[in-house]
Amino acid sequence: MSAQPQPEPAVAAKPPGWLRAIDTRAKLVLLLALSIAAVMLDTAATLAALCGVGGVLLFAARPTLRQSLGVVALLAALAWSAVLSQGIFYARYPRTPLLTLVPPGDAFEGIAIYREGLVYGAIQSLRMLALALAGIAVCLSTSPQQFLTALVALRAPYGLAFLATTAIRFLPEAARELSEVRLAMWLRGYRPFRQGLLTTLRCELGVFRPLLARAVRRAQAIALSLAARGFSPEDPPRIAPARMGAASRAIIATAVLFSLALVAVKTLFWLYVLGVFYAAELRPLYGFVREWL
Repeated sequence: MSAQPQPEPAVAAKPPGWLRAIDTRAKLVLLLALSIAAVMLDTAATLAALCGVGGVLLFAARPTLRQSLGVVALLAALAWSAVLSQGIFYARYPRTPLLTLVPPGDAFEGIAIYREGLVYGAIQSLRMLALALAGIAVCLSTSPQQFLTALVALRAPYGLAFLATTAIRFLPEAARELSEVRLAMWLRGYRPFRQGLLTTLRCELGVFRPLLARAVRRAQAIALSLAARGFSPEDPPRIAPARMGAASRAIIATAVLFSLALVAVKTLFWLYVLGVFYAAELRPLYGFVREWL
C-alpha cells in the first residue's frame, strides 16, 4: 500500500497587533494630541521622546520590510531638508560658519552653512519626524473604510471625509506610478547629477508631469463613476460606527487630558515670560516648563 500523504502543519497567522484593534476615532484623537505636543514642546529631550512614541506606534503597525525601507527613506529626506535649510538660513547669533557657499561681498554677508543652524534644524526636524512616524503608523493600521466611518462619527462633513479617504486609498497606487516613472527614466539613461545640477532639477521636476496627468484622468473616472451612481455629499448614507472599547476610550481620555494640561502649563509660562501674569506659587512650574518643555 502506498503511504498516505500527511497534511502540512497549519501555519499560525501573524497577529494583527494591538494598534489595528484600536478604534479609528481613538487613533485620530491621539494624532491630534501628538500634533499639539509637536507644536508646544521645544526641548530636544521631549521632542526625542515624542519621536519615540511615534516609533512605538509604527512598530505596533507591523510594517513590511519594503514599507520600512520606504519610511526610512522618507524620514531621512525630511530630516535632511530641515537640517540643511536651517543650516543655510540660520539668522540668529552667535553662529559659526562650517562651509562657505558664496563668499561675502561689499554689502553682502555671503551664504554659508552654520553649525548652530544644523543643530537647530536637527531639533526642529524631530517635530516632523514624530508626526510622520505616527501618521504612517495610523495609515498602515487603518483601512480607508475605517477612516471614513471614524470621520463621519466625529461629525466631519461627509464630502470632505469621502475626499480624504479616497485620497488615502490611492496613495499606494501613486507610489507605484512614481516608481514606474523613475524606472523608465533610469532605463532611458537618466542619472542624478551626471549632467549638472540644473539638468537634475529639471528632470526631477519633470517626474511630476506624468503623475499629474494620471491623477487628472483618475479623478475624471472617479467623478464619472460617482455621478453615475447618484452620489451626493448632501445626502450621505447612514454609517453606524462600531461600539468603542475600553482601551480606545482610555486612549482618548489620556490624549485629551495630556493636551489640555500641556496647553495650560505652556500658556501660564508664556504669560509669565511676556509679563502679563506671574504668581510666586508657580515658580516650580515655570522652572519645570523652562527646563523640560
